[in-house]
Amino acid sequence: MRLAVTGTAPDAPLPEGVARVAACGPDDYAAADAVVVCAPGDGFPVPLAEAMFCGRAAVAPDTAAVREVLGGTGLVVPPRDPHALAEACLTLLRDPGHGRRLGAAARARALELFTVEQNIASFGAIYLELLSRAPVRHDLAPSPAGSVRSRGPLDASPRSTSPSWAGRR
Repeated sequence: MRLAVTGTAPDAPLPEGVARVAACGPDDYAAADAVVVCAPGDGFPVPLAEAMFCGRAAVAPDTAAVREVLGGTGLVVPPRDPHALAEACLTLLRDPGHGRRLGAAARARALELFTVEQNIASFGAIYLELLSRAPVRHDLAPSPAGSVRSRGPLDASPRSTSPSWAGRR
């Protein structure tokens, strides 16, 4: 079994069979059986999602949205615990079949949740929900001729009434 490691210090020694990957791509993931993300960052862990799309088992510390992204299809360890990270890697190395099963489940999860189409549909639903709660603008109602009345160009002058959170009254 081969591991690809992301998020490590460039000078940290790695054992034989382990490759450091600075900028991962499909070829990097294809060359590994499992991906270890040492520092997923503060936001959405993109390397995990990429590894999932490539059907690779993943190991990562429980930071940011790692647990939500993996959803049980990878191994999550406590943050800042190199021993736990190493043990999780050894778990996959000792049982390649387990890694393949996790990778297959991860790919299915990624295809269900993280495709461009899925994101467009999800964000579209959020925007529609927000719009459904917005007040109706009567000043833009259709005129008798069927065209929309315009208020003219937008101006940056303060509104006569502003929300209380805006700091203007």
